[in-house]
Amino acid sequence: MDAKNRLHKDIREAMDATGLPWTATIGGAHIKLKLGNRLVGICPTDGAKLSAFGMQRAMMNTVNQIRRAAEEIKEAERAASDR
Repeated sequence: MDAKNRLHKDIREAMDATGLPWTATIGGAHIKLKLGNRLVGICPTDGAKLSAFGMQRAMMNTVNQIRRAAEEIKEAERAASDR
């Protein structure tokens, strides 16, 4: 199964919303999330675990990590193009 299909829908939507190229790679116990070449987060290989009680905060934190990293990447690209 493709790593992108194993992600929780909120995480997948956050990655898509960045407008940046992204990858999800299955590791031992986690899926590694990358925007471009930058590691922006990890989550359990079983997306259903993020829906379990107590894991909602972890999922929300991961979504916010993705958004912050996307803004930093876009800001760096703007600064580089302004030089």
